[in-house]
Amino acid sequence: MIDTQRQPPPPGGSRKLRRAQTAAGGTTTACAGGQFPVGLQARQFEYMVKWGMTPAQALQTAMTVAADVLNYGWADRVGSLESGKYADIIAVAGDPLVDVKEMERVKFVMKGGLVVRNDLQAPSPTTSAQR
Repeated sequence: MIDTQRQPPPPGGSRKLRRAQTAAGGTTTACAGGQFPVGLQARQFEYMVKWGMTPAQALQTAMTVAADVLNYGWADRVGSLESGKYADIIAVAGDPLVDVKEMERVKFVMKGGLVVRNDLQAPSPTTSAQR
């Protein structure tokens, strides 16, 4: 069972994040993700911001930087939204640059080009009646 209670930040996280940022030239993929249980990794963004990153920097660690570093030779298949590339996308209702905790409230998920969750669009009256 996943513990959904707010966890305290990992010990020494602020210091570790600053060291990792310095070593990586200002940004890092050495994020707090390993400190959070499966399914709760989005909480890392809140702590990254608490520890000194801007929301944009925190988001980039999981997206742009991680895609560049962890693509395992898939650069031609991932990293941008283009025809022929894998489409793994999430969306939130608010602006994560204003409230980075929006990343904990995912409303839309597309995995491999297939929509697997869509809470952004209300069901049409026809669809509701058919259920």
